Amino acid sequence: KVFIGSLEGVMYALDATTGKLLWTFETEGQILGSANRIPGAGKQLVFGSYDNYLHCIDMDSGEEIWKYQTTHFINGSPAIDVDGILFGGCDAILHTISPQSGEQTISIDLDIYLAGSPAIGNNKVYVGTYGGQLFCLEMNSDNILWQFQSAENAAPILSSPALGSTRIYFGSRDQNLYCLNKNTGRKIWTFKTRGEVDSSPVLNGNRVIFGSKDGSLYLVNSISGEKVWSYDLGSPIVSSPAVAQDYVLIGSQAGALYAFKGKQ
Repeated sequence: KVFIGSLEGVMYALDATTGKLLWTFETEGQILGSANRIPGAGKQLVFGSYDNYLHCIDMDSGEEIWKYQTTHFINGSPAIDVDGILFGGCDAILHTISPQSGEQTISIDLDIYLAGSPAIGNNKVYVGTYGGQLFCLEMNSDNILWQFQSAENAAPILSSPALGSTRIYFGSRDQNLYCLNKNTGRKIWTFKTRGEVDSSPVLNGNRVIFGSKDGSLYLVNSISGEKVWSYDLGSPIVSSPAVAQDYVLIGSQAGALYAFKGKQ
């Protein structure tokens, strides 16, 4: 199955082979973030909406299992760990809720909109804010381990971080891709584009792949921060790339999907 949310507030389920519509689920607000699956025996899909709810529905039937209410819009995609579902929104709160019951276990008020999606790794949570901060928090705790903000500006971060073994990568509306030390939050390098970087980077080997509103898809060396390759699509890129086998796929605001094949 393929699951697609829309600005109409409808979640669509399609057959991945034929494209046939299987079911729809209607919310009372637009759906901006991607859906995510709860791991385990059950077939449960979770996603946020501008109706202020995080919805959990059955993947086969489209029937609602539970919903969790917040006080404002939910923009990003929920991150899921065996211990909880984490997401933020325009209520400025990082929520952790139980996958089984949909009840809150932890909430952390970060005092600024959370428009992007959090990332989880090694019992830590990384999330950017509309105020330009990137937070690293201890999983299942309100303990903030470190906080980063560019000294030059406080541009919003809508890009979801990509996690390497020792480094973290994310885009900013200050037109930069950032590389930080995962343990300390120390800046290692930045890569400047000509447009805002809302696209979430993908880490593939020693390459970081991401798009920019300047219309270009970039491949950057993850160690040095130097450009390896770029391609101008001619229209802004706000979506995130996907990497499958030797292919990189990316959509643009011109309404086209592009596929690039790596050299052998």
